[in-house]
Amino acid sequence: GKDCNQALCPSGCGHGKCLRPGYCACEEGWRGKQCGEPTCKKRCVHGNCRYPNFCKCEAGWYGWQCDRQCHHGVFSQRKQACVCRQGWRGEDCKMAYCDLTGCVHGYCVAPEKCKCFMAWAGRNCTDDLARSLADELTNGLVFRASRWPALTVYNSGKKFDESWKWIRKWTSGLEEEWKFGRTRFTNELPYNDTFQEVLQDKYKTCVAVGNSGKLLDLKAGSAIDAHELVMRFNDAPVRGYEENVGRRTTIRLLNRDYADTLVARQQRRAGAPPPPPGKKARRPSDVITLMWRAESYQHYAVLRKLLPGERIYMISPQFLLPLLKFFKQVMERLAEKGMSGEVPQSTPHGFVGIALLMQICEKITVYGFEEPSKLQEAGKYHYYDRIEPLDPHANDVEFSVLRILDGLGIIRLCLPDEHEACVGEDQVHFGLTE
Repeated sequence: GKDCNQALCPSGCGHGKCLRPGYCACEEGWRGKQCGEPTCKKRCVHGNCRYPNFCKCEAGWYGWQCDRQCHHGVFSQRKQACVCRQGWRGEDCKMAYCDLTGCVHGYCVAPEKCKCFMAWAGRNCTDDLARSLADELTNGLVFRASRWPALTVYNSGKKFDESWKWIRKWTSGLEEEWKFGRTRFTNELPYNDTFQEVLQDKYKTCVAVGNSGKLLDLKAGSAIDAHELVMRFNDAPVRGYEENVGRRTTIRLLNRDYADTLVARQQRRAGAPPPPPGKKARRPSDVITLMWRAESYQHYAVLRKLLPGERIYMISPQFLLPLLKFFKQVMERLAEKGMSGEVPQSTPHGFVGIALLMQICEKITVYGFEEPSKLQEAGKYHYYDRIEPLDPHANDVEFSVLRILDGLGIIRLCLPDEHEACVGEDQVHFGLTE
């Protein structure tokens, strides 16, 4: 300049001003050495910033940040939202709806088209194949016997060698950390099978109470307590929920996690200071605690020492191995008919408990077992905590097998939409109605 007071930037300052040689002060929305790079305050997720605060989206992406898709619809720039085609809804037009048919035991995959959960069929998934094909699916299979070699593990003296062979077979896949010795284990065993005496003279009425959050919608407590035997699972509480799930517990079946928790809890108590003088010692519970997982064998001797007055037993492999063989055979027959589970199936903890009741009870009612595939839309998973299911499909086969047993008339499976009818029947049967 005339007075040499104008800085020069040889490369220019496209959207800015040269303040000193080689240095540009950029206008708002621009950056870079030459102020040629636009900036967007919000990240362009699937696109590039072309002008200040303006994203150029990749094909199929929309919105100010290129973070929206319209799978079955078009994007409205004015509304900055998807306008869905008929039969689709949701922010990204990805959810089909089946308003005319509804998908009772399934979910909508396209307008008025349902994909049914395992062993359900029909336009709106109301045909229960598990119940209707129950005889065919179990033809020739044995799942209820008048006598078993053993239902629980016990010290049979000289005959225990045979029981030990079954135990070793059941626990053969254990990793080294779960190994256990015969002598220590055998020394803590009872000398009789606690359930053999009731194989002939069975309990008249039994109820298995699952942990479904749907039980909170029901006042089934008095009906549940009226049964001769009440089975519960893991650490499901009754205190505070008596109106919904009852007060009584005859048997509590623990899976591996809750067996581990019980051991840890009792070991902490054993290391705690003794109670002050005059305080009553804890009374042993009359509840029968059952464990069955192979990993729990290591805990058994420990628990028997920590809780010598408690009725703690291991379910016998002489019952479990044939039982799980039956479960796998039914699973294979379901698969042959195109009704296999979508994901690897978890160990059928609930089925093991109910199958045990099938051996010692004349009539069995089952409450609190929710259809696994509907758990994500069912509200609370458990009635007593906020835990979420890891994979709602992992128990599809187990639930189908329970429906098969219901179809055979061996159990009465009370689904959530049948709870009130079941409670009403129990109240009439036990004379609980006014």
